Amino acid sequence: MQRQIWPSDNHPPPQLIRRLDRVLGEIDAFLVAVAIGLAVLDATCFVALSASTEIARTRQSRISGDPSPSPFGPIVFR
Repeated sequence: MQRQIWPSDNHPPPQLIRRLDRVLGEIDAFLVAVAIGLAVLDATCFVALSASTEIARTRQSRISGDPSPSPFGPIVFR
């Protein structure tokens, strides 16, 4: 025979509701912390890639002797 988890009126006990509310509140705070961490990581990667691109562009202009590098790369005529 199966045991009923809830009382016969099909409503969960108040203790279970409080426990679920507490767990969901902690998960919500965790998700906010993860979202902030990912935003900081995204901004850091954007700055690092921008700096890397600018350094590569500066090095390329020094090697080729061109004082103003093209944003689309060197033009090659064949």
